[in-house]
Amino acid sequence: MNKYRFVIGLFLKVYYCQQYMIADDEKISQLFNETFNEFDWVALLMRLELIYGMEIPDELSLNTELTLSELTYGLSKLPLIPFNLYPEFYDIKVSMVHLMNRSIELENKTDMTSKKELVKISKEMEESDRRLKSLINKI
Repeated sequence: MNKYRFVIGLFLKVYYCQQYMIADDEKISQLFNETFNEFDWVALLMRLELIYGMEIPDELSLNTELTLSELTYGLSKLPLIPFNLYPEFYDIKVSMVHLMNRSIELENKTDMTSKKELVKISKEMEESDRRLKSLINKI
């Protein structure tokens, strides 16, 4: 649990540009302010997934009412991707990040080309998610 708490603290230090100490009973939602929001939190968790080779389920990643202790306890119970499967895991996750970033860029556009690209991205995300679930089932 401490390794996850340490890395979360390091990432927060980058966001706040100072040493930021989080109390174990502090809720994740209490971290949010004008420079660190929910999107930043999701990006931080994605980095944790890549660093440790884990898939963080929505009940942990989206529940910002969890305390830091509850979150890190949940993370400590997750299976880690075995070394031999990590390259495939990494490729899938990075691809998904690129697709999400592109869909965010397109979400307010109304031209037909952008709409078609969003549909294509949605299909690619579904396929990536299917591949990821298949990979995790191998653990």
